[in-house]
Amino acid sequence: MRNGERSKAIGIASGSARRAHWALLALLVGGTALEAQDDAARLRDFRHTDTRFDASSPVDAAAWRARAEALRARVRWAAGLLPELERPSVHAEIVPRWEDALCRVSSVRFESASGLFVFGNLYEPLDASRPRPVVLSPHGHWGSGRFENSAACSVPARCVALARAGAVVFAYDMLGFGDSKHQLGHREARFESADAERYGLTSFALQTWNSIRALDFVLALPAIDAERVAITGASGGGTQSFVLACVDPRVSVSVPVNMVSFTMQGGCPCENTVGLRWDACNPELAAAFAPKPQLLVSASGDWTRETPQREFPFVRGIYAQLGAEHAIENAHFDAGHNYDAATRRAVYAFLERRFFAADEPRRFDEEPLPPLALLPFHAVPPERGELPSAARIEELLRAAVEARASALAPRDAASLAALRRLVHEGLAHAAGSAWPRREEIEHRSADEHGVEALMRNGRTLRLRREGGGARLVLLADPRGLESPALASALREDVALVRLELFGTGATRERIAASERGRTRYFSTFHRTTECEMLEDFTTALAWFGGAAETRSITLVARGATGAIALAALARLDPELARSIDFEAELELGSSMLSLPNVERLGGLSALLAVQPLSQVRVLGAEHLREPTWARTTAALERRTLRLVSSARR
Repeated sequence: MRNGERSKAIGIASGSARRAHWALLALLVGGTALEAQDDAARLRDFRHTDTRFDASSPVDAAAWRARAEALRARVRWAAGLLPELERPSVHAEIVPRWEDALCRVSSVRFESASGLFVFGNLYEPLDASRPRPVVLSPHGHWGSGRFENSAACSVPARCVALARAGAVVFAYDMLGFGDSKHQLGHREARFESADAERYGLTSFALQTWNSIRALDFVLALPAIDAERVAITGASGGGTQSFVLACVDPRVSVSVPVNMVSFTMQGGCPCENTVGLRWDACNPELAAAFAPKPQLLVSASGDWTRETPQREFPFVRGIYAQLGAEHAIENAHFDAGHNYDAATRRAVYAFLERRFFAADEPRRFDEEPLPPLALLPFHAVPPERGELPSAARIEELLRAAVEARASALAPRDAASLAALRRLVHEGLAHAAGSAWPRREEIEHRSADEHGVEALMRNGRTLRLRREGGGARLVLLADPRGLESPALASALREDVALVRLELFGTGATRERIAASERGRTRYFSTFHRTTECEMLEDFTTALAWFGGAAETRSITLVARGATGAIALAALARLDPELARSIDFEAELELGSSMLSLPNVERLGGLSALLAVQPLSQVRVLGAEHLREPTWARTTAALERRTLRLVSSARR
């Protein structure tokens, strides 16, 4: 949805004491209380997984449909699905382990992506004379994972019952649980790093990918009704349920158990990733499934205790606007965090009404259970080297991302247009907003220190002008307003504008004095510093580039700002670039462009290829993995491009 078309959906209560604290803090670091308030969106009132969220219902069905589409697109981007890795046919090893008169249980493993395996159990009704519905069963953070069989939660019990009722059920490991622990740990640090975010290979992304591939596997089995696909899990399995339902249109029924809450959004890396909840919370993500059938299960003894009063009315209100109020239900229990027998009975009853056909068995018998010792794929730990290690998985997956990105290389006008659309979409997500209209930006005149400001979305970009020439030079430098002048800016025909982007100059002191980055899963709920810098560049280019009096702009970006400036230029409207004399000099100080999922798009090479300026000089060209992309594009569009290595500077 375009910025400004819908009021902010998420609100957080904050007390007067906290506001007073931030006003005092702003004074202590040399700013003013007004400055801290101006930059409130990125310097205070930080959200986190235990924040008490609130959400307002959309004004009408059309507004919600637009909002839901934006949410689905954001979750897909956050999960590293823009673009997806290659999805060849699944080649699974299926080993039958146990059966009775009604169903068979097998152990399964298959490779979901290069080096990464999915392990699970397939529960099948023996009767395959007609197409059978599918149920995915992610297990959540129970200690025994998919083998959990306790009073609080029994994964085998619900799976065997659903199979006896007529469904093909697949229970699969979360990362680091069950058989998966032979490959990697559940909280694997290498998949929680800034590098993992750049490549779209976070724990959340990998787990979501495994869910997609698990569905690929089951739908390829014989005698499957692909129109009837349900997913249900509790706790972290509940998160996987509403996430897959949000991003994969093949899911037709969703039953997240004890997870959809305004007061807790998920306490594990596998439930959090950069950008996932910048402007949303779990009830909205669950509501994005409307108008398809959904059961929200809640309990008095965990964070879903208020569901009958808060979360369910919110989600039901959205379903009602879509004319589908009958398709959403809530089952609430006086119990702790669970997927226990009472909860399972409520789920079976819902699926019997909403999912199973009248001529299917619908016998939800949980006994007898298969012996738990038969469920693992590996009865004994595999030999060293039989499965790729976590380090090897990371290496293989990065290579897969780079290979997928290489296929995006521009060859002609059509492939260039496709790449530009993809990059624009990915960078809009990274910036957190669409390219702004100039009228959406508020300008504040110079203060007694000669500092002006551009205001947008609760964010403040400070700048200082020198000279009044017709040629505008925008200077970005890690030193902000105190950066040294350019030799070219000393000419009389030049107006130099120093930009104090977020993360440069005095903003670094304000960041250090704030709690920014110190709350749990900060980047899940707030833009990273690099994303904020991208937003500031966008604001500056939209303001100065859109001014009627602007005839000429040169953008100069030094040090760590250079790569982010290139990302901003990659978002630039080609029509705007052609309407004025616009050129740039960019310093690529590192090949590590720290924007989320940027390597999925092709990294620096793709950004340079799609930026539309006719005159660009790049210092540090050795950091481009595919410099031929930019040269091909320049030739296609008859533009001038100078690539200069740092050594020749």
